[in-house]
Amino acid sequence: MSAIGNGTFFALPGARSGATSGCAVHLGQTNASSNHVKVLQHFHAVTTYLGEEQLNADPDYDETFEAVHADKELAEEMRRTMASRERVATTLWVAVDSTEIKEHRYAVVNMMHAEDSDVYERMESRTFKPGHEALLDSGHHTGWSVYALVSPTGTSIPYNYSTVDFMNRLGPAPVAESMISAHPDQDLEAMYELLKLRENVSSETWALVAETK
Repeated sequence: MSAIGNGTFFALPGARSGATSGCAVHLGQTNASSNHVKVLQHFHAVTTYLGEEQLNADPDYDETFEAVHADKELAEEMRRTMASRERVATTLWVAVDSTEIKEHRYAVVNMMHAEDSDVYERMESRTFKPGHEALLDSGHHTGWSVYALVSPTGTSIPYNYSTVDFMNRLGPAPVAESMISAHPDQDLEAMYELLKLRENVSSETWALVAETK
């Protein structure tokens, strides 16, 4: 039986309208950088929403399923789906900031813990977002986003933010050069010192399996 983690995101402006703004399934592999995380998920199903109204709207699964699979029974397909995997966890995230996100095959998801939310979000948007925009412009990456965790919460959850790097190929990227080109008047070591404002709890590399358009 496969294990699946369900991540729910608020989408940034510009996403598609409808009951949801998108759905994707990723195969994930985790590289933990601390002792906080025990790897359980093998797959991740991600649904994106434009905001609270869309998140809380009735998805009307019956009507949608019938329109797509007129020859199948929803109850039977749900039974088969539930039997095929174990849902390990569900999380809700809200988008904080993002570059443009282009078509991609991989997503590197970095779980972060920050004590000061305002300072951390300002660092990501003002210092590191321009560097990620340079990586996007050079074709090395296809996008970047930062999210804040909405739920679950509590002392057992070791992270409260995540950053996501989108790309079409895995491998080294000129991150330092991109940061310098984005901030030619700033010292690179001083910028990297800002990373101490958060702990990188774990990093997961997801490969896209399927998605809606």
